[in-house]
Amino acid sequence: FGSRARKNPCIFGWSRRRQSQAKPLVLTCMAFQIAQALMLCLSFIIPSYGQGSCSLIQKSAWVDAIDKPSEPTVIEATLAADEAGKTYEDAAKAAQIAAQTAAQAEAKAQEMAQAAAAAKAQAEELAAEAATAKEAARNAAEGEEQSAQAEAEEATEAAKKAAQAATDATRAAQEAARAAARAGREAAAAEKTAATMLVNYAEALGNNALDFDGVDDKIQLPLIDGIRSLTMWVNIDASEDSSADLAYLLDVRSGRTDGYVSNFGIGKGFQELGVDGSLVEPKWDSIPRDANWHHVYLESGASFAGGVTLASRYQGQKEQNPSISTDSLKVQIDELALWSDKLNASQLADMMRYVNPNTTGLLAYYNFNDGPGSSVLTDISTNNHHGDLVNMNHKTAWIPGKPPPSDMDPMLRRKQA
Repeated sequence: FGSRARKNPCIFGWSRRRQSQAKPLVLTCMAFQIAQALMLCLSFIIPSYGQGSCSLIQKSAWVDAIDKPSEPTVIEATLAADEAGKTYEDAAKAAQIAAQTAAQAEAKAQEMAQAAAAAKAQAEELAAEAATAKEAARNAAEGEEQSAQAEAEEATEAAKKAAQAATDATRAAQEAARAAARAGREAAAAEKTAATMLVNYAEALGNNALDFDGVDDKIQLPLIDGIRSLTMWVNIDASEDSSADLAYLLDVRSGRTDGYVSNFGIGKGFQELGVDGSLVEPKWDSIPRDANWHHVYLESGASFAGGVTLASRYQGQKEQNPSISTDSLKVQIDELALWSDKLNASQLADMMRYVNPNTTGLLAYYNFNDGPGSSVLTDISTNNHHGDLVNMNHKTAWIPGKPPPSDMDPMLRRKQA
């Protein structure tokens, strides 16, 4: 047993830990065998020990028993039992640990089962909520779709109405354009007809002016009260300047001592001079002398009453009586108007185009359209302040007058003519 133990440190496959645990028992067993061997030796030496004498045959059998191992001994059985016991204890402990582990696993399984049940319940709740939300969304989508469809139908209907309205408007515009074109053609034809009639009328009636020869021609107007301003169209000969003999375009000294317009200057009685609608410096050279018609406006410093003399000339001083003049200013005159008040820029612009005989403040208006053979200059206002032609040839002194503006209304042009 001892030699086997030395040859095989791990007896019976035991571990060193088990060997250390079994060491006391092994020592005991070894002591027991040693004692038995001593007893056998004593019986061999002392024959009377045991059952009698010890023979050589008995010695040989004992030696054989020592050299040849017999069946498992009591020690081995004891060790096996102890090992079996320990194995049982280990098995019991393992079983106990397995039972505890199984209990813990069962508790964990129950806990997980409860968690799974809670998760399932929560999932079912969420699924229910999702289903509810899906249903609500579906209902809302259906409602929105129906609303959108209704709005689309309304928009389509409105678009149809708008398209129809646009079509109607286009047709109306086309009709209006055709009507406007017709009206334009008719208006053009009417204007052409009116212009033709105006030309014929002017040729029949005459759009005239008076030509003063610069020798002794003049016009004498009657006494007129309340004169403040005058307008006229004039075409003054270029020769009429300060180098010529003294001559007057306009002389009102019978009613206003310093009121005159001469080729030497303008008297202090006239404070404003307008030419072609603009106020200029009141002097003779402010009136152009270029063989064209020009509109002249004269404004007195105060109203006066007196006779007006047109185109007189004097060989003596300007203070001489106009009635003894022997020469006249070389000029052409048309559309003379006498006013009881001053004219503003707007009124002056209107008077340059057309003078209405019924205008408020108009004292006398001479359109010079009496024509050849007439010795009278007719006042066509309602005041009948007619003038007389003095030293003038009643046939040759009448000439074509200033043409009316080309853009004037045909009826006004006819009246002016």
